[in-house]
Amino acid sequence: NPSRSPLLGGPLGYLDYGPSDNDRRHVSSTVINWQVRGPRTGFMERVLGGWSIAPILTVQSGTPYTVVQGSSGDRDLDGSTLGDRPDVGNKNAPFTSRGQYVSAATCISGIQDLSNSTCTTADRVRYILQTSYSPNSGRIEGRNTNYTTRYLRLDTNLLKKVTIHENVALELRGEFFNVTNNQNFDTPSQNRDLTANGNSTNYLNTSLLDGGSRTFRLGAKILF
Repeated sequence: NPSRSPLLGGPLGYLDYGPSDNDRRHVSSTVINWQVRGPRTGFMERVLGGWSIAPILTVQSGTPYTVVQGSSGDRDLDGSTLGDRPDVGNKNAPFTSRGQYVSAATCISGIQDLSNSTCTTADRVRYILQTSYSPNSGRIEGRNTNYTTRYLRLDTNLLKKVTIHENVALELRGEFFNVTNNQNFDTPSQNRDLTANGNSTNYLNTSLLDGGSRTFRLGAKILF
């Protein structure tokens, strides 16, 4: 079938073999429920007794993502520019270095640096924007070959029970999310797009995303 994308089958089918979008190589979740010892009777029991704390610590490795070309061209001939990937110049070049193929009249090397419009070479950039299908232009970026940084979050519940009567109790609860105020930057969205961000300082800048913040909520209920 001549209309089938060469990236979805045939000799280049291996390029679509990669980790799942939800792949987390390492996941750790630690839960503690501590009933704080305190007085059992009298007025001090109402003040110092009935406390409990339940922290939850979650640590995970990052999630995979793919650098894409955006709307520059349907280089895999599947009828869509969605998910089309650039060439890899030098995988050991700086992570955010990128260029694009141009005519020899523009750059004798055939590659122009997207960040500053100077001429460059394939060994000096990580990714190269390719606007048309050309299997011999270079090594095409694989699927989900990049990972975000680790994910760390500490949540906790703080609970206080006060006995009002033999069959009636008051429960006060505080729920604290992201206690350490740690920011977790997940998969980049628009800033992994070479067309939209290739000449921008925002390219692959994950810190532009909302990494989360510390929040809490308080509640109370009557148990009977």
